Amino acid sequence: MKKMIFLFIMILFTGLSLDAHPHYFITPNVFVYTDLKGLKEIEVEWVFDRMTSVSLFEYIDSDGDGEISEAEIDKIRKKDFKSLSAYNYYTFIIVDGGKPLKIDPYYFSIETGEDQEISYIFKAKVNMEIKRKFKLYFEDSEIYIAFDLFEENIVLKGNEEMKLKFLEGDYGNAVEAYY
Repeated sequence: MKKMIFLFIMILFTGLSLDAHPHYFITPNVFVYTDLKGLKEIEVEWVFDRMTSVSLFEYIDSDGDGEISEAEIDKIRKKDFKSLSAYNYYTFIIVDGGKPLKIDPYYFSIETGEDQEISYIFKAKVNMEIKRKFKLYFEDSEIYIAFDLFEENIVLKGNEEMKLKFLEGDYGNAVEAYY
């Protein structure tokens, strides 16, 4: 069983290409912090689907005590989560039509929800001036993670002059914020 869980985690985090439908489903909850000058910070919570959560919990809970300790979270942060930097943490922010910003989380944690779903939570400073708008979306085209982004899962905090526009697409949804 541990070999199967290890294989699952390796597929999830190595970017192995599999030609098929999505294998993992993540619902992102996003807080976008702005001020009068622009985009300051994002806080993202990835809520994994129930099936993925069961496997992840067994992998994360390495001592098998039924709890996720700070040491186990730190191990995942350093080993598995950090490797996602090669994929920009599947998080893409485009300001005023430019190139996607590099995401560099300064905070990472793991939580378990009421229904035992695993959530990865991370925060990243952005500190980018916005002249007109920015677009935010989640994408993975290599290991087929489906990011189920919904309008109600995006919260814009700070500059009340900014408006949110939810964009639905064939391969995923995005949100655009503009003046």
